[in-house]
Amino acid sequence: MTLEDQYRQLVASPVDWKRETSLSNIGDYTILVANWEKTLRNHVARAQDVACDSELQVLVLGTSELDRIVQNLKSVRSDAEQMYKKNGAGRLEGLTFMKPSEQKKHLAHGQSEVEALTRHGKPSLFVRNFTADEIKTAFWEWFLAFFDCVFSVGDYDELLNSNSQLSEFNRAQAKLWRCFLEESRVRVCANENSAIGASNGKTTSFVCFDVNIDSKCVHCFPVTQSEAAQIMDYGPILNMATLQP
Repeated sequence: MTLEDQYRQLVASPVDWKRETSLSNIGDYTILVANWEKTLRNHVARAQDVACDSELQVLVLGTSELDRIVQNLKSVRSDAEQMYKKNGAGRLEGLTFMKPSEQKKHLAHGQSEVEALTRHGKPSLFVRNFTADEIKTAFWEWFLAFFDCVFSVGDYDELLNSNSQLSEFNRAQAKLWRCFLEESRVRVCANENSAIGASNGKTTSFVCFDVNIDSKCVHCFPVTQSEAAQIMDYGPILNMATLQP
């Protein structure tokens, strides 16, 4: 293997996010990759030796310099990978998604029944039994849309810099991103723009994803607009329209 190929392999994310999310349209550089690049940079002697845009990096390096960097990366890659999976975006690797019929209390019913069956504090219900793959796609499309603000490690640093002059939405993104890095459980909501179920006796297009990072399990359930707003005090509720009744 050439030095150039070794470099590309060593700086590549330890998680194949395209395979993990099952999204063919996911970009090569996302906040998930930026967090890896930041983690790896924190482990090397010189941060500038790491660039996930590896094609650009290898073109400007001489052989002896590239060899030095490759040896350094080999010595720190394992520790960086462990850190990424324990305290970084790698925590989100391996999430599994439950369909309503597996949740017992959010079993799917026909649209004409869900309003009556969710009155008087009873659990919310979906109008149909969405598949695990449908829920997985809905969650990851929401996730990448919400954090669609990072195109370089510089963008990532700017987002998490408390002294940065951020927009209200960027502040919400930074707050929620820290939750995904630090909390064991995170709840987020999206508006699917169709009546996917009912909550509190009313049909609703809003869904809550309950992400248990420690157990690697995600389940979801319908919520009212006011419930979604309360849960999403991190920031705006995105219109997604991924789940279709």
